[in-house]
Amino acid sequence: MTRRLEQRQALTCFLRVPAEDWPRVKIGEKTEFRTRHRERVALVSIKPPTAVVAYADEGEGHDWQVMVLEEYRYEPLFSITFDAEAVEREGFASYDDFRRYWRKREGGVYMPAEKVWVWRLRPMETGDTAMLGISLLHHLYGRFLDGPDRGRLDFRPTQLLA
Repeated sequence: MTRRLEQRQALTCFLRVPAEDWPRVKIGEKTEFRTRHRERVALVSIKPPTAVVAYADEGEGHDWQVMVLEEYRYEPLFSITFDAEAVEREGFASYDDFRRYWRKREGGVYMPAEKVWVWRLRPMETGDTAMLGISLLHHLYGRFLDGPDRGRLDFRPTQLLA
């Protein structure tokens, strides 16, 4: 007896980048940025690494680019104080520089205990298309490619159309 067949889906993921960060993010100069919870910048039910359409609002439209989302997490804003590499990925020489940037971006407000989303992404590179394609194929068809039911389906393909 085989297990019940389950249908998997794939969606286009969009990630809004703060406009002031966009010029450096899209060229890979800034590989990490933070957003406040209320900004609702992305759907967070995805499993990195994955392709996303990163974009920024630019007046009458959007500027966008397909990029690789390597990681995301939800943490207190002050967590960056303990991670010099995160400060560097944000594009700053020191934590003080980051804090000044955040205050300017948020209208003078800096609440260290506030929880924020941290997004780490980069431009697509050679080899990413194959890696992401394999990941997508595994997500959609993995159970049938390498699972215990491989090659033992007990239905006719035309039954799927009914």
